[in-house]
Amino acid sequence: MEAETTAQSVTTEPDLEDAEGVEDVANERIKRGISQVKSHSFPLDTFLDMTGWGK
Repeated sequence: MEAETTAQSVTTEPDLEDAEGVEDVANERIKRGISQVKSHSFPLDTFLDMTGWGK
């Protein structure tokens, strides 16, 4: 199961491996979330879930 999860993470977020530290990864996820919100008009709740801020 863990191998599947790792492969899925690499597939969906390949350049997060290059980010140094948790803060860079979080910032990258936020940037992607913002661009997805702008391009797809996601509701705010979906954006918060994607960034992890909705928890």
